[in-house]
Amino acid sequence: MQSVNCLPIIPDRLYFTITRITQRSKPTMFSYSIDTDEEYQYYPFFSDFGPLSLLQIHKFRLLTNKILNEHAEKVQFFTNLNQHTIANASLLLASYLLIEQHLTPEEALKPLSTILPTLKPYRDASSLPSKYSLTVGSCIKGLYHAMQIGWYNPDNFDAQDWKKYEQVENGDMNWLIPNKLLAFASPYATNCIRGGWRVATPQDLVPVFAEKKITRVVRLCQKFYDEEIFKRASFEHTELYFLDGSTPPPEILTQWLKIIEGSDIVALHCKAGLGRTGTLAACYMIKDFGFTGHEAIGWIRLCRPGSIIGDQQDYVLKYYENISGKTAKTVKTPKISSEDEVSHAPTKVLRNALKKDIPHKTSAASIYDRNSMTSGLQVTGVHLTPKTPQPRKYNRSNSVVRK
Repeated sequence: MQSVNCLPIIPDRLYFTITRITQRSKPTMFSYSIDTDEEYQYYPFFSDFGPLSLLQIHKFRLLTNKILNEHAEKVQFFTNLNQHTIANASLLLASYLLIEQHLTPEEALKPLSTILPTLKPYRDASSLPSKYSLTVGSCIKGLYHAMQIGWYNPDNFDAQDWKKYEQVENGDMNWLIPNKLLAFASPYATNCIRGGWRVATPQDLVPVFAEKKITRVVRLCQKFYDEEIFKRASFEHTELYFLDGSTPPPEILTQWLKIIEGSDIVALHCKAGLGRTGTLAACYMIKDFGFTGHEAIGWIRLCRPGSIIGDQQDYVLKYYENISGKTAKTVKTPKISSEDEVSHAPTKVLRNALKKDIPHKTSAASIYDRNSMTSGLQVTGVHLTPKTPQPRKYNRSNSVVRK
């Protein structure tokens, strides 16, 4: 993208500049940037580069308000020419207008209309070729929808709690629906797993879940801990296993919706708490809260970066079509560049294992036999979810020394 000079975000007050040259403050204009600020960096799993998280959006609003309150002159927010930073900077500005100016998504995106068509869309957190493009606009619409139903309120958002508990050693958890649905990574039987990573155990999470009023834990992955620990602490525990990186069979989706539409406050996890977890959460949001597929993916990735991977993205969009009777508008995925190419392609057995029929509304739930997934058990060489915790969340100062 070429340089863009002083694009008015709030006329006569806040401007956006895209430039290769660091901007210096002048008597008539104060300039600021977050390009090198660690708090606003996105640390990727693989080839993903965003979107930035709800916590970062919240902090940017506070930072920008502080700067505007301290400077009577015009204010310029600037970023460099990197496509990734431009997209994330645009997301922050549109989110700021949405939240602070109480605008609609269309109104919040309008000041960026001249650059929106050129913004690089977000991709999933995998090493495979991108199959779906998530736009800044879809993220903004997801945030707006969530705000309209009270899932994010800047006045009572607990940034310290969010930051603490998204750390891997503290449980790697985020609310997707406050006081109803918490997504987290699988706990382990021990605090130290292979490679010296510090993780949470069920014993660590019991008091945390009690404080957050969780009543049921739902596990979607293989067993890494003894569920009896949760049961003895008076939590319900349900297993809804399906293959890592795949989409949920109809029986699993039906049983999940029956659980989440009940009175329980649910803590939901798969191995990383991203793919399978985000997919089931998106289906609930679409069915019960009127999100589109794009909005659901956008909101969930703001809450929990890296969520919903590979074929799960298309599954969510098709689930929306089945529920709403509408065809989801898709964004054409750009031709894969060299940086997105991978050295390994999915095997035929993986492709077959991931081909699931998108379920229509069903009535009765049935018990699902995890041993029936014989085709999936053959797949061991390709992982669509990260093998290690997010670098962004890992606190090395509290870690066991890796040898």
